Amino acid sequence: MSRSSHGKSHNPAVKVARAFFHACTKHSDDREDILPQEDAPDCKLSVYSVFTEIFPQYSGSGKEGLLRLRFNKIGYELYEKGQSRRVPASKAKPGNPGYGFRLARWRNPLYHPEDIRICEMAFTSVGISPAKIEDIKQRINSVRKEWDEVRRPRGGTFAKSQPTPTRSEMFPMHDPSFAHMRYPPPYPMGPWGVPHHG
Repeated sequence: MSRSSHGKSHNPAVKVARAFFHACTKHSDDREDILPQEDAPDCKLSVYSVFTEIFPQYSGSGKEGLLRLRFNKIGYELYEKGQSRRVPASKAKPGNPGYGFRLARWRNPLYHPEDIRICEMAFTSVGISPAKIEDIKQRINSVRKEWDEVRRPRGGTFAKSQPTPTRSEMFPMHDPSFAHMRYPPPYPMGPWGVPHHG
């Protein structure tokens, strides 16, 4: 698909939208990963909503603005369109599958070196100031955490029934009560690395 198929190349909104997708999202190998093209009534975390929050001058139908449909088409130049119950469905009952950018996830622009480099390079290429880029990185990191909380199933029955391991259970070698032990121990290890005596 040509770069001019969803807007003239000199349109600043289109340029910034493409830079936004490259700077803030990336392909994932996890087939459960998907980013929403629509918002839920109580959760506005669609890629378009985040984009227009950061760049309000490019929202809407104005001369330099982008409507959601046009913005999403730019995203589908990079990602396949997928359907999942993990994303909101526009004008549908809650729980119905919605559409989104399949195998896409938010970058980690604060702590992942490659994501930091790509984010800064993409936005710099379209003239975004260093100060603005730093603000965007903070916001995308926040959105990334919010989306992971929203779209991933919260602890199921098994997860809720499991006690939280203590520090000594997770790291027995640091517990004074295990100071006399040598590693690896001469007997099998039980759950969480706790020595299991047969």
